[in-house]
Amino acid sequence: MFNSETFGIPIARPLAEVYEFLLEPSNIMHWAVVGGTETQHLGGRFWSAETSVGPRIIRFAERNDFGILDHHIFRHPGDTPHLIGARVVPNGAGTELIYTSFQRPEASEFEWQSLKEWITADLLAMQSMLEARGRVAPMAPARTVSLSIERPVPEVFDFVIDPANLPKWGFEAAASRLTDYEDNQWLVETAVGPRVMQFSKRNNLGVLDAWSRRMIGGAPVLIPIRVFPNDEGTELTYTFLQRPGTTKEAWHSLQEWMATDLFALKNTLEFEVD
Repeated sequence: MFNSETFGIPIARPLAEVYEFLLEPSNIMHWAVVGGTETQHLGGRFWSAETSVGPRIIRFAERNDFGILDHHIFRHPGDTPHLIGARVVPNGAGTELIYTSFQRPEASEFEWQSLKEWITADLLAMQSMLEARGRVAPMAPARTVSLSIERPVPEVFDFVIDPANLPKWGFEAAASRLTDYEDNQWLVETAVGPRVMQFSKRNNLGVLDAWSRRMIGGAPVLIPIRVFPNDEGTELTYTFLQRPGTTKEAWHSLQEWMATDLFALKNTLEFEVD
């Protein structure tokens, strides 16, 4: 498996606008490492670009309903592509961009560190460019974490999408029961009280989003979760949005719960699931 770095970038512009901007391949020349250089459309979602690290062929994502914006980078035609995982999800009136890059096997530690610095600069340039149109509010504090799991993507996906497995790893692990409620919603007795959880339906893009709300009078809160390949294993990204009214202390406590949950998920999949 490859080393990875995941960036969670808040963009104070509406989700649809950010998605359309990033979906259009010709816009990449305005903010990424190809900035100021020539790009050429090769057909379909394939483009060539002269980047600061040499010529590349880029295959951009097809339009989809999940905000997936992955692109695959080829050094030469026919090469194994290098995946860049990207997705946008709603954050209040704005957008959270989740961007994951992997270290190429041939890249040195110096090259890998340089690449991460370039990516940070690129994403901040793109954020500034879009927010120059005017900032929207409100947006919630967010934290995105990335977890490498040494199991194949289909296996991880099938395990996480099954609500019956949630007590094996989630902070609902203290649940006394997990009851099928209605329309893919489950009633969960958690350590912080009863919750109604709704889970994503099966899809081919590795999206495992969940929605959580209090049993009475609670608005659903999105929990964006996604899995995608990391060599022969899996990269899982999990974005945690702070609920309105949650104190800073409670927010940090929930982040600690989240880290514990993800470690339990990794351990369960790598050592306990046949």
